[in-house]
Amino acid sequence: MGFFSWDCKGCDHSIREGRGWMSRAVAQGDDGDTASGEYDGYGRLDGSMGEISLGDRSGEFALWHKACFKLAGRPAFSGPSRSARDQGVPPADEVPEPQRAEDLLALKELAATTLRKDKEAAKAADLAYIAELKAQGKPIPSWLQEPQS
Repeated sequence: MGFFSWDCKGCDHSIREGRGWMSRAVAQGDDGDTASGEYDGYGRLDGSMGEISLGDRSGEFALWHKACFKLAGRPAFSGPSRSARDQGVPPADEVPEPQRAEDLLALKELAATTLRKDKEAAKAADLAYIAELKAQGKPIPSWLQEPQS
């Protein structure tokens, strides 16, 4: 089984194993409980209370980078974190640790820009593949639908 992760509720970048500030995380339960520690890439936080397996937690949980959680003012639970697209093993997009609320907003905007560019690249790749199949006279598989403009 490979690495997996979730996106931080504060900055929308993944919680990352062994990546400095981006591996220090806070798990926030839907019951308001929190636990913090170093993320290991396999669904566990290793903190002062020992190892916590996120899969063993009952109910929903949100993950935050510890720095983002503090900058957001230790917010109330607002729903679960989404699964990270990069599964905690991103390309080399190391970003500096946010020090102010403005930094947190900038990280969120960077994540949104990256997501938009990834979607555009995927759409272009799909269109190129569709054109290739058509040129070869092959049928377009049902899973690959032509994107609507």
